[in-house]
Amino acid sequence: MKEHLYHDPYGKVIGIKVREKTPQGGKKIWWKKPLEKVGMPYNVHKLGGKRIVFILEGEKCCDLFESFTGWTATCSPNGSTVDSNTISYIKMQKVERCVIIPDNDKPGEEYAKTWASELLKAEIPCKIVKLKSLWPGEDFEQWIGERRGTLPMLKGHIKHAPLIQMPSQKLMRMDTVEPVAVDWVWDSKIPKGFMSLMFGMPGTMKSYVSIAMAVGLSTGKGLPMQKECDPVRTLFLLGEDSARGVLINRLNKFPDVNLSNIYAYDDPLVFDEGNLHEINKMVKQNGIGMIVVDPLNAFFGNVDTHKDSVVREVLSELLLTCRENNTALLAISHMNKSQITENIYRVSGTSGIPALSRSIFLVGKITEDLNGKPYDRFIMVHVKNNLSRMTPSLEFKVDKEGNFRWVEQTKYGDKDIYKQL
Repeated sequence: MKEHLYHDPYGKVIGIKVREKTPQGGKKIWWKKPLEKVGMPYNVHKLGGKRIVFILEGEKCCDLFESFTGWTATCSPNGSTVDSNTISYIKMQKVERCVIIPDNDKPGEEYAKTWASELLKAEIPCKIVKLKSLWPGEDFEQWIGERRGTLPMLKGHIKHAPLIQMPSQKLMRMDTVEPVAVDWVWDSKIPKGFMSLMFGMPGTMKSYVSIAMAVGLSTGKGLPMQKECDPVRTLFLLGEDSARGVLINRLNKFPDVNLSNIYAYDDPLVFDEGNLHEINKMVKQNGIGMIVVDPLNAFFGNVDTHKDSVVREVLSELLLTCRENNTALLAISHMNKSQITENIYRVSGTSGIPALSRSIFLVGKITEDLNGKPYDRFIMVHVKNNLSRMTPSLEFKVDKEGNFRWVEQTKYGDKDIYKQL
């Protein structure tokens, strides 16, 4: 006999559902303590703050799913019945997306369709995930047991399931719209809630520049052409360098860094549904003001980064996290080997990456001054800004010991970088 506790949104037990086997080998389900509120979904008290919630069939599968993945799962309290009351509790917890994983049978198919229909009425997008290799009549328990399903396999099924959503019905008459000012972590350079991009050839100190930004923001002392600001916490997602090796050693080169405001996730990951959910949780729990992804292409896994629609779909999830939390996103990218000098076409991967970026910087090295004399400086050039004015180029220097220093504004620009490639 197995008891499943139903709670209200505040964690109080309001119902106990009992599942037991009969002598004939069947099952009997009954309420030991009747559910006080009709339609209250299972685990509703765990849904608060979860952007993505998983829906399975039955409490047993929900419990197995949670122990297998670490992600919260829910189900209808009344078998296949799903009504507006059930959905209202999910909407109340501000869930933004649901992933439905039904049993592999006709009732499971109907269960998924019913959930999807009710979720769409409430304007909650969803996915219906069909677990491959399940035999007819099997469920999630058999998938992780006899069918030997794994977490990477599950993430793949979720990733490739199509998103079901209603067309936006939020028509706005523009004379009723209140304009919203853009917030910046670096004035007129790095906007909050949007994606910025920094690109350049290998060895041009792109990663060092992002670290210098994080250091200036960590103390609140600000950055060049910026007044003092409230300290900002930065999260580094590292695809090539390690936090314990490269990152901490570079950070320690800055005498006034506030390391308590700098975080790093030192484990290579792929931007799939589960990991994006974890990133969202990290941002919320730690008050992250800027995410640095270095380099961006390392986080796409097997995705073809030259396919615009695929890249946009992956990045849209990360950008949703940034908009929700008013967090800046700074992506670091390499430069391709094209001979074209238009900046947008020199970013590695699809042109959708610079198109999504509201602010873009080209970083390069100047080895000769305007008179042809030897010169040894790096420059950061603002080549795109959709949200404000273009800002002057900045010079910086990194000495042999790895000490970084902002130098001054400069007259050099992107054309000078391309001349010296």
